[in-house]
Amino acid sequence: MSYNSLQKLKGNIAAVQIAFEWKQGQMLLPEQVEALKRYAGFGGLKAVLYPNAPKEEWIKLKASKEDLKLYPDFIELHKLLQQHFKEVGYKQAIVAYYYLKFDTIHSCHRNYIQFLKNGIVVSLAFHPCIKMN
Repeated sequence: MSYNSLQKLKGNIAAVQIAFEWKQGQMLLPEQVEALKRYAGFGGLKAVLYPNAPKEEWIKLKASKEDLKLYPDFIELHKLLQQHFKEVGYKQAIVAYYYLKFDTIHSCHRNYIQFLKNGIVVSLAFHPCIKMN
């Protein structure tokens, strides 16, 4: 099976949406659990770091043709994150989603969201998948 950026992006957005909608004690449907398990992070999708801005801005920033194909879906992700985070937290979330994979951080994810929603800025967190030299 070949790598499909759009499929990965759409699946990740679905998983993030499920995570935001979940309430403590709520049972997830089997398809929601599967969507969360398929969350793969945005590490291979560097365009997640482009701003929530008009497409022309992405072009000025030298976005590739492949990045521009994903533009509408990345704007959807930006809007989703902005609905749940204050400005500072939103910008940190973009970077966090780029580097972290759901299945290794699912228990920390909710705490991180709650910290940001309550105005607590996490300045340093250790994640075993991030290599430090």
